[in-house]
Amino acid sequence: MNVLPLMLLLVAVPAAEPFEATLSPVPMESYMLQEPVFTWTPDAGTDAWIPVHNCAIRMIDGAMRVDATGDDPYFRRSMNVAGEAYRLRFRARNDNGTTGSIYWVTDRSRNWGEDKSRHFRLHSDGKWHDYTVDFQAPGRLLGLRIDPGGAAGFMEFAELTLRRMRRHPIAFQALRCDGRRAVLVVKNEGDEPLLLHDGEGTYRPTPGETVEVVRKLSGERAVEPVRFRLESPGVTPIERVICVYHDDAPVAWKPIGTVRLSADTTAVLELDEHATAAR
Repeated sequence: MNVLPLMLLLVAVPAAEPFEATLSPVPMESYMLQEPVFTWTPDAGTDAWIPVHNCAIRMIDGAMRVDATGDDPYFRRSMNVAGEAYRLRFRARNDNGTTGSIYWVTDRSRNWGEDKSRHFRLHSDGKWHDYTVDFQAPGRLLGLRIDPGGAAGFMEFAELTLRRMRRHPIAFQALRCDGRRAVLVVKNEGDEPLLLHDGEGTYRPTPGETVEVVRKLSGERAVEPVRFRLESPGVTPIERVICVYHDDAPVAWKPIGTVRLSADTTAVLELDEHATAAR
């Protein structure tokens, strides 16, 4: 099972004062779920792909070869998929130009055109390369067109995968530490109710609702790691690890050297007995 990447957060918690912070956003890629629309491999043959302009399609040596017979070759396939954001990935090689393109049509906009296109660089050296093209197609995606270079020559495909992208419905929003508790505020950013499990409890936030996930802190070490992991049926588990610094932890500190703060001032650098923090 895949897990969205761990994020580390270090917070300093005063001994007697509460602490609260808004969490920095996780990179967008970490919040995206990818749902397969289609995966093409050579075993599927060429039936789903239609040569439209100045090209012919055939299977050769375990790859789908598109022979471009003139300028502006392109081919397409039909589909009927609801979504908004998509990612096309493919492995290909070509010798017929350095610019490739994809076009698409939807139930909201049925005419092919530059307003529904993405252009990308082709290596055009006859060697295999991996390509990724992201695009937005609100509504129902009805057709996908690939323009393999702009001149006569060839382009071969070893595989193509189209995935529908959507934002992960579980969002970590804020962290609060009070006394000996770490409280993670979690929001349901999806369109449906969620059933969340964290190994210690169950939560049922409705769309837009927040819940608080609590972890008890021992306070026995200067730096205490705390792991939050949330699972929900049908979505990728997501987790975050925070490291809480306790300035009142009952630990022994050992001097390990000195640090020069200015021309006339030095300070002693100490390491805690568990080797988790220095001051």
